Amino acid sequence: MMPWKRHLPKTDDLYPELKQIEDKRETKEFFNGKLTFGTAGIRGKMGVGTNRLNKDTVRKVMQGLIIHLNANYPNMEQKKVVIAYDTRHNSKQFAQEAACVLAYSGYSVYLPPTVKPTPYLSFVVRYLKANAGIMITASHNPPEYNGIKVYSKDGGQILPEETRQISDKIAKVEHGFSVKLVSYDKAVQMGKIQFLSEKVDQAYIRSVLSLSHDDTHSKSLKVVYTPLHGSGTELIKTVLKKAGYDQTIYVAEQETLDPKFSTVTSPNPEDKSSFALGLKYAQAEGAELIIATDPDVDRVGVMVKEGGKFIHLTGNELGALLFNYLIQRKIELNRLPKEPVLIKTIVSTDLVNPIAAKNEIKIVQKLTGFKYINEGINQVLERYETFFFGFEESCGYLVGDFVRDKDAIQATLMICEMAEYYKSMGKTLIQVLNELYKEYGYYLTETMSYSVDELFDKGQIEDIIDYLCSIKQLSSNYFRITKKIDYRRGIDGFPKADVVKIWINGDSWFVLRPSGTEPKIKLYLSVVDKKKEDAIRKMEELRDFVLSFLSILPVNFTNKEK
Repeated sequence: MMPWKRHLPKTDDLYPELKQIEDKRETKEFFNGKLTFGTAGIRGKMGVGTNRLNKDTVRKVMQGLIIHLNANYPNMEQKKVVIAYDTRHNSKQFAQEAACVLAYSGYSVYLPPTVKPTPYLSFVVRYLKANAGIMITASHNPPEYNGIKVYSKDGGQILPEETRQISDKIAKVEHGFSVKLVSYDKAVQMGKIQFLSEKVDQAYIRSVLSLSHDDTHSKSLKVVYTPLHGSGTELIKTVLKKAGYDQTIYVAEQETLDPKFSTVTSPNPEDKSSFALGLKYAQAEGAELIIATDPDVDRVGVMVKEGGKFIHLTGNELGALLFNYLIQRKIELNRLPKEPVLIKTIVSTDLVNPIAAKNEIKIVQKLTGFKYINEGINQVLERYETFFFGFEESCGYLVGDFVRDKDAIQATLMICEMAEYYKSMGKTLIQVLNELYKEYGYYLTETMSYSVDELFDKGQIEDIIDYLCSIKQLSSNYFRITKKIDYRRGIDGFPKADVVKIWINGDSWFVLRPSGTEPKIKLYLSVVDKKKEDAIRKMEELRDFVLSFLSILPVNFTNKEK
């Protein structure tokens, strides 16, 4: 705490908070420990102290990144970093602070003039051939959170080994107050901070539109779109307008760049409740589809009108629909590439497996997180294969590899195009999904999150996975363990990770893993059956059994979210 007392100016916005916690002797929560740099960056609550995200944290992270870049790329011809930021509290200030630290060390920093999405940042890193990218965002976390995501020169989030290297460099920086930086105005005047032009926006938009399979200019689809107070409005409006979706209705109240996300409980399109206002618009306007994106526009969710009511698709259902649509359209247009590859995560639906097998498309599985899907794309391209589609169950999708993170703008265009295509056949997306289930089997999935104490540590995760891996068989006459994978061992080419996957009765499975960005443990369930009613029964039985089984684990699960 001493550096803060010594260096924080009395004029700083955080000074009153520092004085308040000092007077109340409540320093433990704020200064006992430090935010951990991991999962391609750092994320946490904003505020005063080493255990909060603030300018001190930003400076430390940037200094560690600079040391890492200088050590690993000593012969850089041009030192370039791209920074973007979303609509959260302090995002712009943190972006400018980061830029000033980089500028002092001789880097040319490229900033957008206003808020921009995560996939845009990924695109621009590749477009400008930058050495790294920085995205100031906490994705779909609550309003009191913010974060720093670091991207490598290929436009993907950094992988664990590079994360570890940067973390080691950050740890050697005593505190952010010791980090040197140039003033923002001076950096702009010197040309060390440059602003991205409309030309870059147009390059991204052209790339997204190049994915289209439909060149008709007038579409009949009536869709409601909401950015949930995030940074999606500008680019998505432009893309949909250029693609001919003139009947798109925008949720005006949620187009405001509101860092409090005032109209939703959670700005997460995985959560059905985030569609409440969009649903009112859809019912009033007679829309057929509702699309929502999260604050940094990497996740997208959908509700589909079916029989007079709107049904919320899971990330897995939408992923399977998009994959099947892309195959169908490319075959029709004779555009199916040679040696196409689907890349998915180990917790994503297996419904895509028989679809891929029927169409002779290779599947590559990766650990959870789009950084691993980007790693898979690089490996696919090295083998002279073709990246076809990538997705994960948490509403993240990628069609064009000119972006290397999940891209809700690409996905929004493809969702609209898919809905329009099947509408021309007299079908809704729900009807198409049911056709897939009838042909390939009813693959049902569920995901649950358990909130845990913020002080929950890695040792407790180890204990849980040790316990699960030690069990040879279950105390059940119906459920039998048929396979287990302990990913901590780094088997089958996977990097080591605190994840366990257990197959039950051959074709059902569950996965337990800690969240990389929140104090949560995540549980994934999957079953399949030829009949819908039998699949539903299987899921109910598996869920009840797994939850009762997990109740004896050595951890206090404080809250469950479905």
